[in-house]
Amino acid sequence: MVLTGIKKGKEKNLLLLAVREGEENARYTVREADYAAIGRPAVGDELDAGQTEVLLYADEYLRAKKKALSLLSYSDNSKRTLYSKLARVARFRRDIAEEVVREMVSLGYIDEERQVRRLIERYANNALEGPLSIISRLVGKGYSAALASRTLDGMIASGEVDFEESLERLKAMKLPEDYTEEQLSLLLHRYGYKRL
Repeated sequence: MVLTGIKKGKEKNLLLLAVREGEENARYTVREADYAAIGRPAVGDELDAGQTEVLLYADEYLRAKKKALSLLSYSDNSKRTLYSKLARVARFRRDIAEEVVREMVSLGYIDEERQVRRLIERYANNALEGPLSIISRLVGKGYSAALASRTLDGMIASGEVDFEESLERLKAMKLPEDYTEEQLSLLLHRYGYKRL
């Protein structure tokens, strides 16, 4: 692989490197620190296997990070969900996907506790779902059952969630005045309530 061009990127501290391998031309975006790590080769220099590996890793990392930021701009993602989207859907290397997820957490872009609190509030107070349904939905979104249960217990204790009140509202909305035990049981099951 021969370095055929070096250009400043649009973003600070980024470089665009053009390379040729046989008849194929390619461009890679790397941080200036990555370029320094491969010895700052000049245009026309042949890149060895080690330099090529660093270049490929650095470029893929930046693309994965850009993808992660794009995904997070649309909606919250748990660590597990973001990793899955990067590694399985977008097909970035697993080690790169893990590193990008760690960076998103360290930057505060993923705060699972905050996300779980917000979802619990929406499911319990707006959708009037019960605890079984809420925990199941959160686990399905990639959050741990332990975090979901702990957060839900804390919100119940603080009065932010009141399942008895929610259930009364739900019954008033969904059941006739003279509902039967069977109708109540079906409602409790459908909305994830245990018998209170």
